[in-house]
Amino acid sequence: MTLLKILVVDDEKDIRTIITASLESQEGFEVKCVSSGEEALREAPIFQPDLILLDYIMPLMNGEATFKALQCIPSLTQVPVILLTGSSSPEKFKSLLSLGIAEVIVKPFDPWTLPLQIQSVLSRYREKHNLGK
Repeated sequence: MTLLKILVVDDEKDIRTIITASLESQEGFEVKCVSSGEEALREAPIFQPDLILLDYIMPLMNGEATFKALQCIPSLTQVPVILLTGSSSPEKFKSLLSLGIAEVIVKPFDPWTLPLQIQSVLSRYREKHNLGK
């Protein structure tokens, strides 16, 4: 079985812990966590994730700025990004999705269904972009 490599980018340690526990409770996930956009830019090219879970509200470099910077790294341009946000504004979702974000998940999320949500987003993304794997 191929492991899905997930990079989690969130400044809140509790959220990183919950996501890691949620994903690692299922077989098939390898999780790496970082606590900032800057750290994500350093670690993502090395880790080569299959998907990135990215917090929207972070100090110094927010999720949108991090996403745009990640898109400038050639090896990461086809990696889907799910944005985690506390906002439930449909207008905000629309603007984020128009940037190329694969999905927006509102906090608080259900850790029990998170692995299925990730699988679903990844399948839709790969189908839409004609990507294998």
